[in-house]
Amino acid sequence: MTDPPTVEPLHRRIERERRARQEAERLLDLKAQELFESNQQLRASSGELQAIIDAITLSIVTIDDDALIQTCNASATRMFGYTPDELIGRPIGDLLPKVFGGDAKSALLSSDQLAALDGIPAEIALRRDGGAFPADFSISDTEVNGRRIIIVVVRDITARVEREQERRQLETRLINAQKLESLGTLAAGIAHEINTPSQYIGDNLRFVIESFADLESVLRHYAALHEAARQSAGGSGPLEAALAGIDRAVAEADLDYLMEELPKAMSQSLEGVQQIASIVQAMKEFSHPGSKTREPIDFNRAVENALAVSRNSWKHAAELELALDQSLGPVTCVAAEINQVLLNLIVNAAQAMEGGESLGRLSVSTQGGDGVVELRIADSGHGIPDEIQERIFDPFFTTKEVGKGTGQGLAIVRDIVVSKHGGEISLDSRAGAGTCFTVVLPLAASGDALEAVA
Repeated sequence: MTDPPTVEPLHRRIERERRARQEAERLLDLKAQELFESNQQLRASSGELQAIIDAITLSIVTIDDDALIQTCNASATRMFGYTPDELIGRPIGDLLPKVFGGDAKSALLSSDQLAALDGIPAEIALRRDGGAFPADFSISDTEVNGRRIIIVVVRDITARVEREQERRQLETRLINAQKLESLGTLAAGIAHEINTPSQYIGDNLRFVIESFADLESVLRHYAALHEAARQSAGGSGPLEAALAGIDRAVAEADLDYLMEELPKAMSQSLEGVQQIASIVQAMKEFSHPGSKTREPIDFNRAVENALAVSRNSWKHAAELELALDQSLGPVTCVAAEINQVLLNLIVNAAQAMEGGESLGRLSVSTQGGDGVVELRIADSGHGIPDEIQERIFDPFFTTKEVGKGTGQGLAIVRDIVVSKHGGEISLDSRAGAGTCFTVVLPLAASGDALEAVA
């Protein structure tokens, strides 16, 4: 016979149930606290991640399969000039038209097609105000909670492009400098070879001119003797025959003409030789590499040398008006660089007057005062249109025909004058009335300019 079941007293059962309920509530509270702390950590982590993304200088946007922007970071709003609300829902083609213009959706269907797009240079990106800037981009896709997300990262490469342009300009200048150095060496050698025969040709011409003066005196005495002999002679005989022979020789030689023109011809020849000698000397001085540092030079002499060396470029296009300040003192500069400035401006002026119905006017002047020298080189050419005057000193900008200019000449001139010598350059031009370039250089080197040269 089994014992009857023990009946738990009512008060004990109530107490046990109360304790179980309290334990369950305690466990629920602990779980709720854990969930709250986990959520807070997730929120903090999400906030930190968003702050990091916003601090990145790269523009990051996500787009859907319709090529519409879904999210963006702060850099994207700064880079493209839109507010977040303006970017969300906007076609990515508005920002990168060269890559995503037209039917962009068809290019975003598969990961393989995205991989084909990744790395293609964007070339240009467009801001909200229509301004363009160079950019490149990368594109990839991922999946979050079963939803496909396409990520586009855009980088503004303006600084890189500018550095590349500066590098190319530096390379071009280095190549030009090497060419000029080679040409200078060659010109100096040619000048030396020309100078030697020019000197003895000139010396011989001077000897002929001086000797002809003596011969002319002798011929006058012979003429007097001839006349005296004619007056004393009479009839026929050896004397009369000799005098007749002299008369025939004088007539055949046209002695009066020779006596008048020979001195002129010899003087002109001597002038030509002297001109050759002056051009050769100008070439030697102009092409001499000189010092790489600043030194005092005769600025007027440098102007005259540049005009002599470039004479062939302007003599058929213009008449020269030269006004040099003879009281001008030495100018401290890098001679080779200033020679390049002078040559570029003179040749530009000559080219502006080419093809005219009549000779133009090339005006070159120097004027000293207040510790500076002012150089003016003006032409009577066609002038520079107002709309491009601000760009005339930009690298690679030129108004000349293809093959006649690199767009580097005036950019190099400004760099030499302003950056390397602490000077100023300006232009005054009117359509149909010509152009005047004004260069102002300090007579003495300033500290800043010396640092720029170094």
